[in-house]
Amino acid sequence: MRLYVDSSVILRIVLDAPNSLAEWHEAEPQSVASALTRVETLRALDRLRVTRELGAFDLTRRYVSARDALRRITLVDLTRSVMRFASQPFPFVIKTLDAIHLATAIGWRQTREPDLIFATHDRQLATAAREFNFRVLGA
Repeated sequence: MRLYVDSSVILRIVLDAPNSLAEWHEAEPQSVASALTRVETLRALDRLRVTRELGAFDLTRRYVSARDALRRITLVDLTRSVMRFASQPFPFVIKTLDAIHLATAIGWRQTREPDLIFATHDRQLATAAREFNFRVLGA
């Protein structure tokens, strides 16, 4: 099973948050994500550092966990075609970064993995992915 994962999936795993994706451990080595996921994940951890919501030891452990998770998945570069697709009008509300995730997953599915499954904990993004006939896990 190959998953497209967004940062919400990675962050729930890294932060040991409740309701993390049960399928993560069986799919992780085959998962793909936009390179944007790395930025979003590390920015979220940096926010926790600045706001002091995590202690130094715990924060270090979370950074290590995030880097390990990100190393074990395929990060897909942002391309012109992804940016073009994400910029087009959609028949539903979708945030900018979510449109980039969706466009990346659609491109990967078209060129490499027709059975790609979309994993997110973001309900709005899950709805958008379903509009493009993805099977969705996590939301």
